[in-house]
Amino acid sequence: MILATYAAGYHRLYRDDEEEINVVETESQFAVRTPQDMNNYLRHWWPCTLDFRTEAQRQSRTAVPVNNFDSIMREIRKHHNLDTVMWFGHATPGGEMQFGNSGVSFGPQGISSLQNSNVSQYFNSDGRIIIYGCNAGRNAAFAQSLANALRVRVCVFSRGIEWEIRWAPPQGRNRRIINRGVRGGVLPANPTCYVPQ
Repeated sequence: MILATYAAGYHRLYRDDEEEINVVETESQFAVRTPQDMNNYLRHWWPCTLDFRTEAQRQSRTAVPVNNFDSIMREIRKHHNLDTVMWFGHATPGGEMQFGNSGVSFGPQGISSLQNSNVSQYFNSDGRIIIYGCNAGRNAAFAQSLANALRVRVCVFSRGIEWEIRWAPPQGRNRRIINRGVRGGVLPANPTCYVPQ
């Protein structure tokens, strides 16, 4: 069984589909982006909970919004014989999983709160947790500590996860987004996986 979870707290930054499409088009015109562009949602497109939810629903009939790391643990404990638990959201190179615009996050400092958090009994023998968050794999110590605490293989990516939107030609004055999710509809492959030690 696959359980797909996603960060629930990211509000859509754009007023409507047309504004969101315009940002994507404008961004693609820049050969080089400055740090200021990356922090300006009107110059750099950012996926939100709507995008994460769409991809989670594509991957599993059991797609659940989560507001923090404890929510993921509660969802895991509702199931048995899990093959894979996926989490879709924003992450940082420091190994921090982020859950929304409100600033809720879970990072290396949160590992100590996971004492006695063994969830291996809810997974099959090859079970794993995959974190689909950009650059979370750059902090190997975080991923290893998480695997050790949960007693389950934890898989992360040391690069960005590419997201996209697709839209239909205008009907009337505005265009409409018809598809969201990871680029090309294909999840990134070959994460780095950490086995509990």
